[in-house]
Amino acid sequence: MGPRLWSAEYRRTPRLFLIARALSAAAGIATVSVTYRVGVSLFDRTTGLVAALFLAIAALHVRESHFALTDVSATCLLMASFLRIVRYWRSGFRRDALLAAVLAGLAASTKYNAGIVTLPLFWAIASRNRSDGWTDRARLMMSCAVVTVSAFAVGTPYALLDASHRAAALREVGEHLRRGHMALAGYAWQIHLTSSLRYGVGLPMLVAGLGGMGLLLFRSGREATLFLLCPVAYFALIGAGQSAFARYILPTIPFLCLGGALLVTEVARTLSRWLRRPAAAPTLAAIVAALIAAPSLWSAIETNRLLARDDNRVIAAAWLRERFPRGASLYQTGSIYGHLQMRQGVRSAVSRGADRCDTCP
Repeated sequence: MGPRLWSAEYRRTPRLFLIARALSAAAGIATVSVTYRVGVSLFDRTTGLVAALFLAIAALHVRESHFALTDVSATCLLMASFLRIVRYWRSGFRRDALLAAVLAGLAASTKYNAGIVTLPLFWAIASRNRSDGWTDRARLMMSCAVVTVSAFAVGTPYALLDASHRAAALREVGEHLRRGHMALAGYAWQIHLTSSLRYGVGLPMLVAGLGGMGLLLFRSGREATLFLLCPVAYFALIGAGQSAFARYILPTIPFLCLGGALLVTEVARTLSRWLRRPAAAPTLAAIVAALIAAPSLWSAIETNRLLARDDNRVIAAAWLRERFPRGASLYQTGSIYGHLQMRQGVRSAVSRGADRCDTCP
């Protein structure tokens, strides 16, 4: 919703906005819990705890959990699907693969690009137990594909009922991602690495996350493939164009947190062995994790402080209403995102590419 009308609409239906924001916040909290469970299932309890800590204070994840957008919810469902994939990888139970498919379909229904979590699902089915014949594995893959599409259809029925409009919308979104939103700043790969992730999780956590991914790749190729397939494929997809909103990279952050947690745990265990105090490993892991997490925690705190303040556009609009008579006209130019929010009874008309707003105090 555009900034000119947002405040007036909010005054009429505040509960709708609060419900949507509460759902986003709940999804953010749930993602922390799911990330912990992935860490425990794939690695160990200490790694899961550190990963949960990292995600709980990751500045970008904290910030986006404030807002009524789909990114945090899609990330939550993606990670819930990945948790079931990991459990299938460990147990081989078909029900885990089918539940992963259900959650993948719901994730794609929430935001299309979250459906990329099906890649590690199909890879896990194909490579986990090669003693099973290709017929059995192909049958399970087909079942998971049908379940994924069915779950997607339940969440977004008109995507199938009105396929022509869906295809046109997908082409439009793809073109938008390719061309960029406003000024061309280069490919999103570079922007997300140097800005979205650099400041979204802090440089220490970003370096630790990439280091942990490299460590996993060196230590176990098959397990690394399972873990890296989703974030690497997602990063390649979302970075191929020139549209680089920071929230677009959100689904990779839990994986970075898990990678960073793995590196922290291994460093702590190495230090404890060097000090000949194996029991000190959890304490050392907590100390190292706190040092790595500190910059992101500070950013999250400062973001919350900023969000608690009145927006300058609202303050300026109030100042104008107090000093100008009823019916006075205001001409605003430039991007609409910088326009003053004249809350009460805004009327707007386009004139020479800019907005003309009549205030009605």
